[in-house]
Amino acid sequence: MRHGVTVGIITITLGLAAVAHAAPDAADSFAKGQELLAAGDFSGALDAYKAAAKADPQNDLYFQECALLKRVMNLRKAFGEEEDTELWQKIGNALYSYYQENGVRKEALLVAGTLHEKLASGASAARLAQAQLAVDANEKALSTLSTLAPEAATPRTQALHGIALARVGKADDAKEVAAKLDIPKEHDPDVCFDAARLYALVGDDARALKMLKYCFEGTPAPWLDTTKANA
Repeated sequence: MRHGVTVGIITITLGLAAVAHAAPDAADSFAKGQELLAAGDFSGALDAYKAAAKADPQNDLYFQECALLKRVMNLRKAFGEEEDTELWQKIGNALYSYYQENGVRKEALLVAGTLHEKLASGASAARLAQAQLAVDANEKALSTLSTLAPEAATPRTQALHGIALARVGKADDAKEVAAKLDIPKEHDPDVCFDAARLYALVGDDARALKMLKYCFEGTPAPWLDTTKANA
């Protein structure tokens, strides 16, 4: 009887050791997948995510990210083939959001540029300028926003315009934009976030913190940690 108990304990111990070993391997594979994804290697990222899921099948996150990335890879193909403008735009928006959330900056820039070329709206200009600023293409962001038709301007394009001005060394112009910035009462979190960035750049810390507070309050719970990390 004692021998049976000993064997059982050894078996359980070995099993726990295997799980403990699998978790770091899975985490390493997942981290590698994130790096490959940010670099635009979608196939490599998917392979790494699959390896993470195989090493730690109890972690639902790995399976979810695999499924999501597969969907994104299908959407990438559809974005180049879809002829219905409304559906094409929805696909582009979905891809851009995924790229932004996962730090795939070059792909985000490409999608934003393609969308703005066809739509030429305030929203598409803001998206493109955001992507350009994310890769430090500050002069290009300034050009995108400076050439936007006045009637297409929005509080967000104005805030981004001010950020671009500050980044290219036009501090006085940036301060002028910040002074005239009209924040909607609804406190859209994206607008408030960019307004906070602008106020911080021109040295108005009190307003920057106020806008950041509004941004956090208006951000849906699932995205709050990411927003705070970006801030």
